[in-house]
Amino acid sequence: MNYAAFIITYERAEILKNTIKSLFNQSLPPKEILIVDNSETNETRELIDGLNNPKIKYHRVGYNSGPSGGAYYGLKIMAKTKYDWYYWVDDDNPPEENDLIEKIFTILPKIDIEKCGQIGKIGSRFNKSTGELIRLKDEELVDKIIEVDGIGGGQCKIISAKVAKAGILPEKKLFFGFEDLDIDLKIKKAGFKSYVSGKIFYESRKRSNRLNLESQRGVATDITSLNRQYYSVRSLLTIFEANNYYLAFMYLTFKKLVSIPLSFKHGVKAGRNYAKVIFLAYYHFMKGRYGKIDLNLK
Repeated sequence: MNYAAFIITYERAEILKNTIKSLFNQSLPPKEILIVDNSETNETRELIDGLNNPKIKYHRVGYNSGPSGGAYYGLKIMAKTKYDWYYWVDDDNPPEENDLIEKIFTILPKIDIEKCGQIGKIGSRFNKSTGELIRLKDEELVDKIIEVDGIGGGQCKIISAKVAKAGILPEKKLFFGFEDLDIDLKIKKAGFKSYVSGKIFYESRKRSNRLNLESQRGVATDITSLNRQYYSVRSLLTIFEANNYYLAFMYLTFKKLVSIPLSFKHGVKAGRNYAKVIFLAYYHFMKGRYGKIDLNLK
């Protein structure tokens, strides 16, 4: 199979080293790995130089462009290569099985490759009215190929060269949060399809103990969750506006307004932090402020 991988990384040389090893240990390894380095130090470059492997290429972004920027540059560079498929990898998320990529590529003989924009391990459907990703039911995951609306980052997202060569790339300014959804919607809008194997999907859920999973709704107020919340909301607003998903925009706004008073159940400090994060996400979206933001949460 004529495919390459690109790994997005930021200041995690040792973790990156293990992920590179994992990819080359696949039963169907990539012909080449491109390292897209968002790092500000030289540690990652020194690691790659030390490996001295001609199958590993290196690109230094020059600033921390986040996962979205890393994916943008990775796909843009890959589009200039001879490979037919590009495996999008986060530095801390290698495939959990040594034959997983080979299994995923068994999808290809069963679909119309010309119309295929991407394949992967796990996918979801998308509700344009609510802007929410819809989890496929366990009983839908039968032994067949399933068309989905998108494949999440970290879910062995393998993109066809036709997509990148057509200039379909994630919005790099998002920095972090739903850059996978952004390109998923662009792929579908361009007439390409996304596929997963129901069998692989089901086995992955079973292995991670995620069968019969109940929907969980709540307001998380720890610092890590709040940081993710900020970028997620800012990205979703940007994506909904770009796609004219006005109902989804309003639904998200309604949900966030309702969630602010609920966040005070975790304490006044937690509630204030949550309200601050939501306000800043909307304010920065309206002002067009993107990139990494120091939220100064205490």
